[in-house]
This record gives sequence, C-alpha cells and structure tokens, in this order.
Amino acid sequence: MPKTVTPETAIKNSIKSYLNLKGYFFYHNLQGLGSARGLADLTILKDGKVYWVEVKRPGGKQSDYQKLFQQHIEDEGGIYIVATSVQDLIDRGI
Repeated sequence: MPKTVTPETAIKNSIKSYLNLKGYFFYHNLQGLGSARGLADLTILKDGKVYWVEVKRPGGKQSDYQKLFQQHIEDEGGIYIVATSVQDLIDRGI
C-alpha cells in the first residue's frame, strides 16, 4: 500500500526542492529519539547566516516545545521562520 503524504510533508518536500534548486546548504533535522524537543524541521545556511525553519500546514500550530525553541533562537539573535509554503522563505530573503 502506498504511503500517504501529509500536507506538511508535501510542503516540506517542496521547500527542500526549492532549496536544492537554489543551491543552498541545508539540513533536514531528524526528529525522534536523541533529538532536542522542539527542534526546527530544517536548518539553512545562506550568506553566513543560519535560518531555523519549522514547516507547518496552513493553520497548523507550533507545540509548546517548538515555541520555546524559537524563543531560544531569537533570544540569541538567530533567525527562526515558521513556513507554510516556499513563498514564506522567499519573503524572508531565502
């Protein structure tokens, strides 16, 4: 039986395709055992800046751990993006 692709996975796949097309270095952070709770889905390096990207379906909500992770990143001057589409990255200069 074919695996069902969730809306969030489809968005994540289109974002990864876009990043590959642009030639950006990025890493898909694996979730699960040994992973920090709330860790963003993607880490992108562009022009010496690190972007942390949490992918959500439209209307999707961050968990409390994801909000805490975002706060830690932003408190340290980092860049955190909640993306529901490729356009969200384009709008932020990626």
